[in-house]
Amino acid sequence: MNLSPLYHNLPEKYELFLFDLDGTLIDSAPDLVGALNEVLISHGLGAAPYEKMKPHAGIGSRSLLQHGYAHNSLSISSEKLEASVPEFLAAYEKRIFSATSAFPGATDYLRFLKKCGKKIALTTNKPEKFTDMIIEHLGWKEYFDGVFCPENVSKRKPEPEHLLEPIVHFNIAKEKTVLFGDSVTDFNAAKAAKVDLMMADLGYSDLAPFKHAIIGSFEGYGR
Repeated sequence: MNLSPLYHNLPEKYELFLFDLDGTLIDSAPDLVGALNEVLISHGLGAAPYEKMKPHAGIGSRSLLQHGYAHNSLSISSEKLEASVPEFLAAYEKRIFSATSAFPGATDYLRFLKKCGKKIALTTNKPEKFTDMIIEHLGWKEYFDGVFCPENVSKRKPEPEHLLEPIVHFNIAKEKTVLFGDSVTDFNAAKAAKVDLMMADLGYSDLAPFKHAIIGSFEGYGR
C-alpha cells in the first residue's frame, strides 16, 4: 500500500505526535503470542496459532488470554483472567527481546520528527516496565518527550483521557495533535478524544472497517 498523501504533510499540520507501541512502532506479536502459548500449555491447553492470535497482540494481555482460551473452545472467568495476567507477564518478560523489533523505517521517522522540532509521545497500554525496557533496547529514549503508560494516566485507551492528558501536559491544541495507532482501541480513543488518527497497516489488525487515513508503513520515509 502506498503512503497516504497526508502522511507526507504531517509535520506541517501537527505539533504533537502520539504513538501507540505494539503493532504500530514495534513488531512484538511473536513474543506476545509466545508468552500466551506458554501460559496455555502450562494449563494443559493447546497452543493457539500465531496468525490467529496476531490481530489481538496489540490490544493487551487480557484480550490475548481471552482469545487463547476461546481457541480451545473455553471461556475464562474474570477472576481467572485477572489471576492469569501476572503469569502471562512473567512469561512475556522472559522473552521480551526474543523476536521483537522495530518496524522498518520507524526509527527513521522518529528521528525525522525530532529534527522537525515536534513533540513526540508514546500512548500505550503496555505496562511501564516493559515499555521502558523496549525503548532502552531500541535506543529510542532520545526521541520521546513523554511516555504515557497505564500507570501514568487516569484511564487507559480506549478512554480519551489517555490522549487528552498528554495534550494538556504539552499544552498543544487537539487540532495540532495526531495519533498513530493500529487497532480498534486506538480508533475509539482518537474518536472519543476528537483527535486525528493515522492507522498503521502493518498486519496486526483488519483496517477495512476504519475510514481514517491509513499508512502502509514508515519504510522509505523520514530519512
